[in-house]
Formats: sequence, structure tokens, C-alpha cells
Amino acid sequence: MPRPRKYEYGPALLTISVAPEVAEKFEHMRKELGLTRGDFLAWLLEKVDDLVKRESR
Repeated sequence: MPRPRKYEYGPALLTISVAPEVAEKFEHMRKELGLTRGDFLAWLLEKVDDLVKRESR
């Protein structure tokens, strides 16, 4: 596994267990956007946060 990039607060290791089809979809979408796994997770979290904010209005 490649070494995590250093972010402002230091590296963090995140492990997620998902069904194989979810992992395949994740990798497919990530590669379409040309992002690293960490950057793709950050992008997904931003999208979820936006949805939650819209729902809470």
C-alpha cells in the first residue's frame, strides 16, 4: 500500500468494509474522476454534507 500523503493534520488510515459490488462502483467512479482514493472520499463526503444541509432546511 502506498504511503499516505501528508495533510495539514497528518496522515490518517481509514478502513471500510463493503460488498464487492460497492467497492467496484467506488473504484469505477473514482477512476472516472481521476482522483486518488483519499481525494475521492473527501469529494464524496462534501457531496453528502451538501445533501444533508439541503435536507435540514
